[in-house]
Amino acid sequence: RPLPPPLYWRIVPNMDCIPTLGPGHPAMMSELKQYLSVQFQGRLQAVGASLGGVSVGDCVEAGKRAALNVGEASS
Repeated sequence: RPLPPPLYWRIVPNMDCIPTLGPGHPAMMSELKQYLSVQFQGRLQAVGASLGGVSVGDCVEAGKRAALNVGEASS
């Protein structure tokens, strides 16, 4: 059974908090990754919360993947 519409809601910007990614951010990050891949033949990787994750766990996992990819590119 569907939920009823909310009776009240509001949006409150939280200043000095986790930043919100702007419009077009995923496309820019995809372009950056492609550029790095072409220019550095996979030997340079960029990782971080704004590049494909939202938490420390995502950053750690991305770092592991980047290390494996750089190792493959060096071989």
